[in-house]
Amino acid sequence: MIISSTMMGYLASHRLSSRVDFLRQYILFLNYIKTEVRYSAYTIYELLCRYKEESEFGSFIDECKYNIESGNYFNEAWSLCTKRLPKCNGLTNKDKELILEFGNNFGSSDVSGQIAYCDLNIDFIERTLQQAQEEKEKKSKLYLLLGLSFGISLVLFLL
Repeated sequence: MIISSTMMGYLASHRLSSRVDFLRQYILFLNYIKTEVRYSAYTIYELLCRYKEESEFGSFIDECKYNIESGNYFNEAWSLCTKRLPKCNGLTNKDKELILEFGNNFGSSDVSGQIAYCDLNIDFIERTLQQAQEEKEKKSKLYLLLGLSFGISLVLFLL
């Protein structure tokens, strides 16, 4: 009993950390895309292939590439990946909507429009990241302590 309640607290805390990590990685990806669009003439698929990241977001990109290779257009592939993001990464529905919107609109204008669109998305995600970091600082330890306290209380009650 104590282990399961402590584990629930740990998982809730871990989701907060995972969300922060995922959003940071997404911002790095957007900056990468912005730079590559500005200085190269690669297709979206080539940009994805050139992006190397060993992380959960890297897995997201790998799945997106696979979906493109399976015959989907970029926006369809991106949408499929966004919808399949696991709950364990802690992303909110708003986070997923922002990520989904990027895929739906990226690649639909000229170079300067794409750069501006990346900048806009970076601004949105940076604000979201700041909120996620604040939430993590406020709630992470609380979840761990609540899980542990509940487990200890349950054991004492059963004795």
